[in-house]
Amino acid sequence: LLGTSVWYSGVAFFLAYVAGGTPATISALKNVRLAKLDINLLMIIAALAAASVGAVRDGAILLFLFSLAGTLEKYAMGSTKRAVVALMKMRPDEANLLHPNQTTTRVAVENLMIGQLVLVRPGEKIPIDGVIKSGEGAIDQSSVTGESVPADKGPTDLVFAGTINQEAILTIKVTKLANQSTLAKMIRLVTEAQEQRSPSERFSNWFGQRYTILVLVGSVLGLIVFILLGLPLETAFYKAATLLVVASPCAVVISVPAAVLSALAAAARNGVLFKGGAALEDFGNIKIIAF
Repeated sequence: LLGTSVWYSGVAFFLAYVAGGTPATISALKNVRLAKLDINLLMIIAALAAASVGAVRDGAILLFLFSLAGTLEKYAMGSTKRAVVALMKMRPDEANLLHPNQTTTRVAVENLMIGQLVLVRPGEKIPIDGVIKSGEGAIDQSSVTGESVPADKGPTDLVFAGTINQEAILTIKVTKLANQSTLAKMIRLVTEAQEQRSPSERFSNWFGQRYTILVLVGSVLGLIVFILLGLPLETAFYKAATLLVVASPCAVVISVPAAVLSALAAAARNGVLFKGGAALEDFGNIKIIAF
């Protein structure tokens, strides 16, 4: 039983090293080619150092936690992407183009030009930003403005793509192209939010790169000092490896982007859009909101 247990443990640790170490190794090698040292390289070296001194379990746990944090970060990014897909589904692909002879033709929303008229029947989604030329009725704007109650709209009132015409036949004059509509801007904001790093994220990346160099250099110097102090090579290497593992700042470096992306994704699911992590952090300093 003991031999079987050891065999199972060995396989589990090996799988943990492969599953947790492969993505980090690929990322680390890419950065090394660009003459950059990042937290991925530090974690791989720390895990290998732990294995070399017999602490295979510690290295496996280290890689597992590191890969788990990366997985959570990717899940948060996936939530943001799903929010983008949900926003894209809000806008119809086609619109009823109204001709001067009062006939209509189904055309792609992207082909609508400013000044053209579109006809929107009750229950249909408004395909484009515009101004009402004729017709009066309630418009469900909750998907764009967050209003819980439909807004009454009439001639000269603005309407937005993705909102729902509830009860009237409306003739709408196009005022913005499809790629310039309010909904299109919302989609771009959510997409770009992942690329706009907050001050904390920028500091985290800056800190991670420099701290990686510091820890690697410190571990090598520690190994040299331990050898000069007369410690056996195996003991000196064990102490240097311990320093390398303990000093790895993966939790600090990964926690910031994971937290920011999770917050952006959660906000997007609830209809709140932040223009990147910087805006999210600034929001925490707001004391008064005026409506």
